[in-house]
Amino acid sequence: MEQRAPPSLSVAAFLDGFLAVLVSGFFIHRVQKLTGNNALVAFCILLSFLRFVGVIAIATVGSLQTQNEFLAQRKWMVITTASIGAANDILIAGALSFNLYHRKKDHADISVSERTLKLLDKLIVDTLRTGLVSSVLSASLALFLIFMTDNRKITTLKMTAD
Repeated sequence: MEQRAPPSLSVAAFLDGFLAVLVSGFFIHRVQKLTGNNALVAFCILLSFLRFVGVIAIATVGSLQTQNEFLAQRKWMVITTASIGAANDILIAGALSFNLYHRKKDHADISVSERTLKLLDKLIVDTLRTGLVSSVLSASLALFLIFMTDNRKITTLKMTAD
């Protein structure tokens, strides 16, 4: 008989969601400061909140069922939550990179030091890299759950890695 997940797994999932909200909040604050686009910021906050609610639901329901029961009945929760997280990460990274690129382009015509332009290039690359890594991992989890239905180890690895 298969046993339920240990309580520590639910705590880890909850902490993952909480930390994701904190990290997203920091980058959403950066989006607000750089773009001033309140609609974009509100949408990113909504996505971050929905991801947190999804993680709490996964942690709560996941602790009450075995892994096979959970995946049979609630796999859609993990897919949806991972997809929301990926969309939010892409949106934040894209907004920051787009804004930084246009600031660089606007200041390239005036006398801005080469050092400042290189710093903007580094910021753009770092923003894209960090945003894309987290979104690719979240999207990969969703795709694995959709297409690799017989492989239960992926979910366990993802849940314990976070």
